Amino acid sequence: MRMIILDEEQRKEYEMPEGLSVIECLLRYDLPVRNDCAAKGNCGKCRVRTIAGNLSPETEIEREHLSKEELDQGWFLACQRAAKSDVTLRLSYGRDAGYRKTMLAEKEDALAGDPVVQRGVFSMSEPDLSDQVPDWERLLAAVGGSVSREAIPRGLLSALPELLRKEDFTVTVTTVANRLAAVTPGKSERRPFGAVCDIGTTTLAVYLVDLATGITRGAAAKTNPQVSFGTDVISRINSVSEDFSALEKMHGDIVAAIAELMAGLLEENDLSADDLFAMTVVGNTTMSHLFAKADPRRLATAPFVFCFKQGLTFRGRDFPLPMHPEGEVFLLPNVAGYVGSDTVGVMLSVDILNRSGCAIAVDLGTNGEIVLSGNGRVLACSTAAGPAFEGAKIKNGMRAGAGAIEKVRISDGEIELKIIDEAPPAGICGSGLIDAAAQMLKAGLIDASGCLLPPDTDFPLAENLRRRLRKGDQGLDEFVLAAKGEYGNDADVVISQKDIRELQLGKGAVAAGITVLLREMNITAEEVDRLFLAGAFGNYMDVRHAVMLGLFPGISVEKVEAVGNAAAYGGRLALLSREKRAAAEELAEKTEHIELSTSAAFYDIFMREMNFPG
Repeated sequence: MRMIILDEEQRKEYEMPEGLSVIECLLRYDLPVRNDCAAKGNCGKCRVRTIAGNLSPETEIEREHLSKEELDQGWFLACQRAAKSDVTLRLSYGRDAGYRKTMLAEKEDALAGDPVVQRGVFSMSEPDLSDQVPDWERLLAAVGGSVSREAIPRGLLSALPELLRKEDFTVTVTTVANRLAAVTPGKSERRPFGAVCDIGTTTLAVYLVDLATGITRGAAAKTNPQVSFGTDVISRINSVSEDFSALEKMHGDIVAAIAELMAGLLEENDLSADDLFAMTVVGNTTMSHLFAKADPRRLATAPFVFCFKQGLTFRGRDFPLPMHPEGEVFLLPNVAGYVGSDTVGVMLSVDILNRSGCAIAVDLGTNGEIVLSGNGRVLACSTAAGPAFEGAKIKNGMRAGAGAIEKVRISDGEIELKIIDEAPPAGICGSGLIDAAAQMLKAGLIDASGCLLPPDTDFPLAENLRRRLRKGDQGLDEFVLAAKGEYGNDADVVISQKDIRELQLGKGAVAAGITVLLREMNITAEEVDRLFLAGAFGNYMDVRHAVMLGLFPGISVEKVEAVGNAAAYGGRLALLSREKRAAAEELAEKTEHIELSTSAAFYDIFMREMNFPG
């Protein structure tokens, strides 16, 4: 059977194996579909519209999430249906805007000391009866330094005699972390390259780096294929708990996706796999475990003991990746069960250990990691901030991608929207949600407690705003940001009372986490000199609106600095310098993890911080 996808003016066909649900087929081809609940039918986000063809009968679960009008128009949940013939479908979401993440690690610095990968040309005297030094020892003597005498690349000894003699004992030698990795005859003009891999729960990004200059030569991103097991780490851990073979599948999926992105970047730069000698990997603790194929099951339950903390080093040949087999893959260290190597990358990026005064680093993604440095200490915690900020549990929420409302302005009773890729609005992403809530608070549509005005309110409002207030399908008050057809959209995009509550939960968790760390260090928010906001969400968020909503309690707008994809930038520092790798290990060891789930103060502060500033 065939599955035909209509996307704007394009028409693409895919083979559709029998027996698979529609969502399984969409995920197989990396097509944009929400899967927040791991295809369990709980979220109602995998909306797809049938244009032609026959599907299995509608289910009770669909009737809970879709109105009769929507069902009559051909909308269905992809996790609930299977095709009975060739089908033509229209998807409700565009692709994630992965470029928004890759473009955030373009900062370039001078090369740090003690490079991980070094390349040099060495000439040796030819052996004779008075100089019978063996080839391997002759090469080591020429290279000198601290190159390991024991670590011999597999297969080199069989080729070494010919390699040395091909260009009269002149060779180009590449070392990785002072381990001899490659020998080529003569003087090579090619430079060594490396890659940084940032494994986000939602988005995977890979960066190609020239190791001779430290310059990033290309970047690529795609949706993390593990979303087929759920959009959050707990869903993925639970998948392994239910069926341990899921670990092998998720490991294979992420490595294959990394390999695909790496291969594309190498081809674009006219490079081969043998030109790539090093890769660093960052991600939250669960993503690090799945990449290393380490058992993650204990991460989901107290006491949240994880499999490994220190940075791990592998050879290129340990993974089916397009890189030199004697190259090195370095996975940065973790701090705690929910503070991973990506947070270490952020700390490395902003040099948090060596900063004077007090500084906070916040990385807002599917989870919110917070770091506070000062008074000779580094504290870190993780909060359950991500669902709303990532568009999950929001009625029309979606990740940042084509069709997502990312900015909202309300002025003189009129609404102005900015939509990613200028597509018809399909939903709202995290930055748009922050904007909408702040603008609605300013306009009086919601109060400090987060209550949305009811449709029959007597509060003085412009008529355009008043007519956008209504009762939703489930009887909840909601505010229409984009009415059906207003911007060429197929359906209304709304902010509901429940959406505001979900935002308050995320906002309250981040604000409470910051407050707990400040109390633990016995300082006030006024004593903080800088707040570094990391990640794609933080970079595109309007900081003024975040401060207006109380996301960073007591921190003024002037102290907040967006630092882009700092996790990936920290990974690049570790790619280039062994000194930075040592600093990463020191950070992981020195950082004190504050477990919020056992903090008596956290819950009281959290309840208070859920409110918006009055």
